[in-house]
Amino acid sequence: MRRTLDRDIFTKLTILSAIQFLRLSGVFFVIPVLAIYASKFTSSGFLIGMAIAAYEISMAIMQIPSGRLSDRIGRINTIRIGLSIFFIGNLMSFFSTNIYELIFSRFIAGLGAVSSPVTALSQEIVPPERKNTAMAIVGSGIGIAFLSGTAFSPLLGYAIHIRNIFLLSSIMAILAIAMISRFKEERRASFLEKINISRNTLVISLGSFLFSIASFLVIYTIQIYAGVNFGILDYGIILIIPVLLSGIIAIYVSEVYGRKRKINFLKSSSLSITAGMVITFAGIALKLPFPVISLFLIPFFVGFSLYEISTVPELTRAIRKQSYGSNIGFFYALQFMGNASGSLIGGLIGGSDITQNSAIILGMCGFLVSLAGTLIFIYASIGGKPLQ
Repeated sequence: MRRTLDRDIFTKLTILSAIQFLRLSGVFFVIPVLAIYASKFTSSGFLIGMAIAAYEISMAIMQIPSGRLSDRIGRINTIRIGLSIFFIGNLMSFFSTNIYELIFSRFIAGLGAVSSPVTALSQEIVPPERKNTAMAIVGSGIGIAFLSGTAFSPLLGYAIHIRNIFLLSSIMAILAIAMISRFKEERRASFLEKINISRNTLVISLGSFLFSIASFLVIYTIQIYAGVNFGILDYGIILIIPVLLSGIIAIYVSEVYGRKRKINFLKSSSLSITAGMVITFAGIALKLPFPVISLFLIPFFVGFSLYEISTVPELTRAIRKQSYGSNIGFFYALQFMGNASGSLIGGLIGGSDITQNSAIILGMCGFLVSLAGTLIFIYASIGGKPLQ
């Protein structure tokens, strides 16, 4: 991958990947233990749930404004502002003394949304044929943060106390601000210049919304099922194998076939997610051993990885660089809304334990939503050309 990119571009993408790692480590190291920490302040399940949901809600709210702002004042300036807000929110969480302060501080931290400007920046510094490579490099930071957070946050919380993870997240935000300072801001669009959300973005974002619902039905179900039957530590360790293997497969396929566009990644990822979802829910319903179920997750995570790598490059092919932030912001807003919706549906149907019946119902819901997303992705890539 390094040999196919200019050295300066590769360095910039690596920095952006590191920024995503630092920023999202502050998220993924918190989420697996946040409910435990919140329960020290209250016994209300609703308030504990709000402490978790507050971050996702504010992230969804801020994606479009953050992306649009980056089109106007620059990607670097917007990333600095977002990371500063994220720093403040985590510091407030560290000093929280009750559940309401914790909920408010998590909401503030989520307002520091930088996914849109970071992704837009990664897409505009590479040639058109290397967009998938850019997403793969930047996405690796996200993947490492997810893996390390899932596997090690309980141990870290035990070692340094959960409350101190918020302080660690603030320190990571400062490091990320220092790293983004290596970039030079470029001229952005005039405030008077009209920026539109393209039809291509609307269609792909709708498909992404549906796949985010379906994907988080799987992610929620797997967490609850493994947490009840095996514990969070075993869950994290076992999950590393399918996630790592799937990521390697997805990056290889993207690199080998992406440049010449021999594969329609929107269709391929949607079919792989759907197939993986069906066999995963079937394995849970049949109460198969968790290591076996983790192998069933491989096609799901291969599809999910291809989906993460390919959707943003696909929607940016038909829009101007000056409007990348706004369009990517719209995409991420629907994606986060899908994440929240999938988690909510999973919670309402699956609850705190996954039975055979709830696994079947969740599987059917996931299949129907995923099928609708597949049809939209097929429509979005008719003839292999982006919609205008």
